[in-house]
Amino acid sequence: MIVYKIDKQSQVKASTDIRSMAEVVAEITPTLRILKDAVTEQGSGISSPSINNFREELQQRINAAIGLTTVIADDSQKLVAVSDQAAKHVLAIEEQLGTVLQSKATETPVQ
Repeated sequence: MIVYKIDKQSQVKASTDIRSMAEVVAEITPTLRILKDAVTEQGSGISSPSINNFREELQQRINAAIGLTTVIADDSQKLVAVSDQAAKHVLAIEEQLGTVLQSKATETPVQ
């Protein structure tokens, strides 16, 4: 059995919160790129095998974080868009079912 649940106020609030966080998330990737450039530049100022290895690992983590941040930003926006559309469709179906059920109730005499 498929159960649909829509709490319109909760849905709107959550979508609004996710949208407002999109601005913050959008700033993370450029910030990480600046950090990556700074770490690279720092390499010209100091170099040793252990520092270079650590710096390389840090750059790999930064690259991974940039990729994940991009995916998170894209997926959260997709979630909001899909959830908003699903809520509209489920509410429309519920309204239609309510109308049909009310019209059936008025057509069928009570015995």
